[in-house]
Amino acid sequence: MSETAGTDGFTENEFNYVLADPGGSLHARLLGRPGLRRLDVVQGYVDDNTRIRRFRDLDSDETSYVFSFKRRAARSGKVREIERAIDRETFEDLFAECAIRLRKTRYAFAEGGVHWDVDVFLNRKGKAYFVKAEAEVGPEVETAPEPCDTLAPFVVATPGKRKGFSSRRLADEGYARPLLKGILEANERRERRAGLRLAA
Repeated sequence: MSETAGTDGFTENEFNYVLADPGGSLHARLLGRPGLRRLDVVQGYVDDNTRIRRFRDLDSDETSYVFSFKRRAARSGKVREIERAIDRETFEDLFAECAIRLRKTRYAFAEGGVHWDVDVFLNRKGKAYFVKAEAEVGPEVETAPEPCDTLAPFVVATPGKRKGFSSRRLADEGYARPLLKGILEANERRERRAGLRLAA
């Protein structure tokens, strides 16, 4: 969610999009966005509802640390999140106890009245293995917005709020790579069937 902390609570409403970049042009396209923020994000999961994150701005080199509690409220069905700033020592103490960890590069920008976060998940060697975008919208929005012009050429799936596309799951490269492969293969099968229908 946010790379700034200090909120006492808010409602999270995000939709997921899976991106693929076989030509290697996504990075350059994102860098051309006005108001872009590039962040190095290190994240750990303390337990099912609690995570800690380190945000380092790749342009200013400013670093912040955030503690987040997130849970879906049974009464309303809405995802409630509380974020607070923490210091480096607290982050490092808790991070040492996290069994699930991840690192990603985040590109954050606004387009079409929507805030977009593009997360490039990195393995231990710093190589990208999965790219996901999130559209952050108001709590009243019930359907996924159309991908913005910057991202539309790279979108290969719009899972929206379907399970299996959270950062927690995608932290596992062994899970994320086959997931992406399955999406791309399914798209290829659909394109072949469509081509056969047109040729008939």
